[in-house]
Amino acid sequence: MGGIPELADKSKTVLAYCRTGGRSALAAQTLQQLGYNNVLSMAGGFEAWQQAFNQKS
Repeated sequence: MGGIPELADKSKTVLAYCRTGGRSALAAQTLQQLGYNNVLSMAGGFEAWQQAFNQKS
């Protein structure tokens, strides 16, 4: 993961998110396969977050 120094420590928490959650789920799965121990994917993505908190973009 060149260019993102924070990802060098595989024990740190990583939150992956995208618009609807599909790509972030794949990214989280890939990171776990690469040895990251604490990976989260925001279910439903940013759209679900906006709807849950009634935010406008």
